[in-house]
Amino acid sequence: MELTVLDTGPIVALLRADDADHTSSVAAIKHSAKQGRLLSTTWEVISEAYTVIRYRFARDATPALNVLRWAETVDVLSTEPADRARAHDILGRHLNLKLSYVDALVLAVSERRHADELMTLDNELAAVRLSPPVRVTVARAS
Repeated sequence: MELTVLDTGPIVALLRADDADHTSSVAAIKHSAKQGRLLSTTWEVISEAYTVIRYRFARDATPALNVLRWAETVDVLSTEPADRARAHDILGRHLNLKLSYVDALVLAVSERRHADELMTLDNELAAVRLSPPVRVTVARAS
């Protein structure tokens, strides 16, 4: 089965109707699902999405808890020691890019799992070349 790995941005936008990238993220996620791709992410991304919603946008934890409910609807991929090592390698090779550790980790997991697509709002991820190649979809509103 084909696989789409979701980064933090599209998840936050999906769960926040007032987000500038909500409509484009919903459309991109629906398109991937319609193509028969399994939607997936990692616990690290889920944690980051929870934290972003909780501390940037919510007065209490209620909206952030939607991230945890949403996580029950997708395939949550585990990270392995090799993914962490590859994330360090990616960060070391791309010092000029604004990549977070979670960005590098989701790239490493996408590479290891031979994902067909990595969905993000971050253009920087598209600059990293993986082997085998992974299509990076930037679901940002134009």
